[in-house]
Amino acid sequence: SYPRTESTGYPQGFDMRGVLSAQAKSRDWGDYVRYLLDGGMTSPRPGKDVGDHPPITPMALVSEAELGGGDAWRLYDLVARHFIASVSPDATYLATKLCFETTGPGVEKHYFVANGKVPKFAGFTSILHRSSLQTS
Repeated sequence: SYPRTESTGYPQGFDMRGVLSAQAKSRDWGDYVRYLLDGGMTSPRPGKDVGDHPPITPMALVSEAELGGGDAWRLYDLVARHFIASVSPDATYLATKLCFETTGPGVEKHYFVANGKVPKFAGFTSILHRSSLQTS
């Protein structure tokens, strides 16, 4: 779609399912798109619709070979994955924080904090790999 827009939200009535369906035959993300179409699709977060154009959206499926690879493919890949992620479920993880202190007779107090997280459901990070949840 038009690459110069200030809109961050889709207009009412925008055919999200139709745009998503166009991506279902991709060899790169088609399996994930079919999962979304089979019931995993969510509504994108609301944004600002300034009325000129919807947010940048992949309007057709193309392959890396059709675009000639390189920067053109990397840009299309980013736009397509971002759109698909926008209609994907949230990612979830279990976060743990452990705080403790040590002390003893004649010993200075020391405070320790450890944080960790374990992915529970990948959600949108299944398609938008730069945002993937890592165990820490």
